[in-house]
Amino acid sequence: MGDAESVFGPVISRYTRTQALEDGQLVDLTPWAKVYFKIPVAVTAAVWGELERACRELEHRQGRALKPAHAPAGKRQPDHVAGS
Repeated sequence: MGDAESVFGPVISRYTRTQALEDGQLVDLTPWAKVYFKIPVAVTAAVWGELERACRELEHRQGRALKPAHAPAGKRQPDHVAGS
């Protein structure tokens, strides 16, 4: 038994980052975040939804569309957003 298993017991289930990205539970921000981070960056779908809501609200207040800093031209959301 490894150290973690001796404390927590055997693994019952595994859910990987790759699986979470594939099923839309995580949104991959790595293409944008690589400007600032050397490691892959993701947020939950709920956090992404809040960011989208905040951007729409700010766009409405300012009367213009926002483009995330360092985003590829014409891109509004990351590639791995469920339903995109």
